[in-house]
Amino acid sequence: MSFFSRTYRLNHCRNVMQQSYKQYKKMGEPSSLKIKLQELEQAINNNDRKTADSLTREIEGYTKTHFPKSWFSWGFELVAALAFALIIATVIRQMWFELYEIPTGSMRPTFKEQDHLTVSKTQFGINVPLQTSHFYFDPSLIQRTSAIIFSGDGIDLPDTDSTFLGIFPYKKRYIKRLIGKPEDRFYFYGGQLFAKDGKGNTVTDFLPKEDYLGMKNLEYIPLITFDGRVKKIGPNSYLFSYFNQPFARAS
Repeated sequence: MSFFSRTYRLNHCRNVMQQSYKQYKKMGEPSSLKIKLQELEQAINNNDRKTADSLTREIEGYTKTHFPKSWFSWGFELVAALAFALIIATVIRQMWFELYEIPTGSMRPTFKEQDHLTVSKTQFGINVPLQTSHFYFDPSLIQRTSAIIFSGDGIDLPDTDSTFLGIFPYKKRYIKRLIGKPEDRFYFYGGQLFAKDGKGNTVTDFLPKEDYLGMKNLEYIPLITFDGRVKKIGPNSYLFSYFNQPFARAS
């Protein structure tokens, strides 16, 4: 049985030659290795890839037999490889894309429990690894009604702290439907959701295509909710807040 073996590139042959020559000088090996190294150098200079490949494999076999690596060298290479892999995995996960599993049914029917998602992190900008900030961010690219992933950093939610790989501090991620942008105001009327942006323009993302019985001129009535957190600020005074925004005080 024969196996296909790819011919080494000249750059690889040159790297093997340089490393083997360092070992030759350090260990004081016989001149036979020096002759092989000289022949390999000549083959590389002549762009003789076939001869260089043969000599490189011969030298690799010789160095593995006569220059065995120490436990320290093996350990150093292993630690270096693991550190490099960890850095690459962290950069990819924090800046490029990340895999998620849906834990609850809050996004049904779009996403169901245990659904697996591959989420891009370059749609709106470039993230800073291990932080909830950005090297670059363009809010104009965000579209209402799209599904987004966001962190619990700065949001009044319980148990938002986590760790990445059990080492690095990390904020939990949440998936929701993006309904509003900053300064949007939302109202419910007749079972429909309506909104105005920060400039007072009607947000049409949620309006039905038809005129909906002339609702363009309807009077918007704000929806007020007291579902939030209550903080005692005095002997008989309490502050009500919702998503870290205070909205009422009682005494």
